[in-house]
Amino acid sequence: MKIFLKFIIRQIFPIIILCLLNSLQLSGQSVSEVFIGTGGGNQNYPLNRTGFSGDERGSAAEMIYLQSEINDVGYITKLAFNKYSGTNTGDIPVTIYMKLTSATSLPLGTTSTSGYTQVYIGSFTNNAESGWMEVELDQKFEYANIYNLQILVIKGSQPFLEGADVPPRYYYTSTSGGSARARFWCNTGEWDDTKILTEDHN
Repeated sequence: MKIFLKFIIRQIFPIIILCLLNSLQLSGQSVSEVFIGTGGGNQNYPLNRTGFSGDERGSAAEMIYLQSEINDVGYITKLAFNKYSGTNTGDIPVTIYMKLTSATSLPLGTTSTSGYTQVYIGSFTNNAESGWMEVELDQKFEYANIYNLQILVIKGSQPFLEGADVPPRYYYTSTSGGSARARFWCNTGEWDDTKILTEDHN
């Protein structure tokens, strides 16, 4: 499974949006967008607001996007998820990390921020019931089109949202070959590196 992704690339990073700024085009040259995935399904991740009465829950989502899917060079400056539905349009506190990897799958297990670069901390855009929700990163992330891209999204603890149509849901695209390229965690409290993330083969 992969989250629906879009890259906006300034030449020189559905699912998620990434923006690449070409170091040779700082004078205002063209921007290209790279979309990864086509949608097809929808789920609560990567920013899970579901739970049970009285819960304060955090969540984590970790995903790999292949070099062959990105196939571009530049600096990732924006990130977005394609929201399928959700009447709630309140703030979603997140911290986002990125790193390069040769891995092509994510098994059941724990993760940590080791090796990652923190690229954003703040509220993730959630200002409509559907459509692309985009943030501009605090720190641009260089992508040279050699390795795969791994993203870790940590959502802070929040009260659960009650009602089937209230929590945000996001598009995803199923991957082929049986390898899990995404894994998730959601439970009471905040994420830490002892939490087990469950692989997703959708």
